[in-house]
Amino acid sequence: MVCTFIGVEMATYGLDFGTTNSSLSMNTGNSVRMIGIDPFSSNPELMRSVLFFTNGGRIFTGQSAIDQYVEDISDGRFMRSFKTLLPSQSFTTTNVGGRQYDAVGLVTVFLTQLRQNALRVGNEVDKVVIGRPVVFSEDQLMDQQAQDRLLQAALRAGFKEVTFQYEPIAAALLFEASLPPNQSRFVLVGDFGGGTSDFTVMRVGANRSIHRKNDILSLGGVYIGGDTFDSALMWERVGHRLGRGVKYTNNLGHRREMPESIVNNLRHWHTISMLRDRKIRTQILDMMETASDRQALENLDRLIDDNTGYFLFRCIEEAKCLLSSCEEATVRFDGLVHPISETIQRVQFEQIAAASLEKIERCVDDTIVASGLAIDQIDTVFLAGGTSQIPCVRRIFETKFGRDKLAQQDAFTSVAYGLGLSAGTEF
Repeated sequence: MVCTFIGVEMATYGLDFGTTNSSLSMNTGNSVRMIGIDPFSSNPELMRSVLFFTNGGRIFTGQSAIDQYVEDISDGRFMRSFKTLLPSQSFTTTNVGGRQYDAVGLVTVFLTQLRQNALRVGNEVDKVVIGRPVVFSEDQLMDQQAQDRLLQAALRAGFKEVTFQYEPIAAALLFEASLPPNQSRFVLVGDFGGGTSDFTVMRVGANRSIHRKNDILSLGGVYIGGDTFDSALMWERVGHRLGRGVKYTNNLGHRREMPESIVNNLRHWHTISMLRDRKIRTQILDMMETASDRQALENLDRLIDDNTGYFLFRCIEEAKCLLSSCEEATVRFDGLVHPISETIQRVQFEQIAAASLEKIERCVDDTIVASGLAIDQIDTVFLAGGTSQIPCVRRIFETKFGRDKLAQQDAFTSVAYGLGLSAGTEF
């Protein structure tokens, strides 16, 4: 019996589930193409990895989640970067609208909607290769736990067959597809996500093996990504406007700095909401009376009350991105009692990022050493991800390999496209 499916393409898929953005490619056997997964986005091929749960029980994802959050931030709960919860052992569940969600549950909600969006354009979305960072966590048990949780979420979301591929390997496959048939190269791939930076040394092009694992010379990764730089800018250049370093007089008459248990929550936008606890709010108000910088604590109180940490971090991220093309940028945020206007020089940003840059470079060096190749044997360096656009990040590779060896395609969809190529051989 021969079955014909009318209007439905039998395909396999490549899913790049990212900390910041997600994208999906489709392999029909003859070609790979990106498909739209967010009809509300200015770029439908990219879906912001965010969720918004309304108090009325509705759930929004991607751009519609952002739109709903902006429209009425008091109507629900906005969540971002939940991919980073996958390896966490300290996070168990969170209560949203009277329902408990663990890390698997949150990712399931997102992947379910992403898959439904793909189904609406007339595709069976059952078989998928999902990208994963080389390092979910530097703890091996937590790293395996993260992949197991992601597998559970994908299956719950409706995907029937799921395999995994390292994200930098997927990017290498995309670069390989651009080579002439008779060329063979050693390529170093750097994939910079929101939470991790991953590296692969791989043989691509002619003379490749049937089982591509034999072409992988080494893998490496470090738990540093775009969010790391945003967090550092917040801490070093904006935190003092929200209480960091502010002194107050405690009940014993001693002058103390703001407790770390409070100010450390400023490092990430999603942890600011933890300060909404009534006891913490009362503590902040009490410290305000003797604070060395009352305006900073008034700002902190307003930030917590209005739940606008996400918007503040968006302003920080925009300034960071602007520094890739300008020598200075200003973090401007008006949604406080005392508006913030903090100008940052590119050289200052690079000083703030220095420790992270050193870790990235060390990881690159270790990955090359593990490959058994000398630096001059690397033919091409292929960079993917938004953070690869930052000048001080690119400078690591330009200095080490020479500018002529750097290659790049679309920074935001190259991994998903490469996963689509991988899907063609996995099933």
